[in-house]
Amino acid sequence: MELMNVLLENENMQATVQSKETEIMEAAQVYTDFPQEIKTHINENIEQFIGEDIKETYDNIKSFTEGAVFQLLHEMSDQLAE
Repeated sequence: MELMNVLLENENMQATVQSKETEIMEAAQVYTDFPQEIKTHINENIEQFIGEDIKETYDNIKSFTEGAVFQLLHEMSDQLAE
C-alpha cells in the first residue's frame, strides 16, 4: 500500500490516472463482474469440467479459472497500455 501511495504522489502518475480514468473505471467494473461470469460459464458448461472423480473435476475448474484470470488480466493490461 505504501508503494501505491508513492506512485500516486508522482505527478506523471497522477496525470496518467486522470487521462485514463474512464478506462480504469471500465476495467474495474469488468474485474468486479468477472467472478460471476466464471461461475455462470462453469454452471452452463459443467459437462466439460466433470472428470473421473471430484479431484479431477476440481482440477479442471481450477485450471480453467486460472487461464481465464490470466487472459483477463493480460487483456486489461494491454488495453490500459494503449
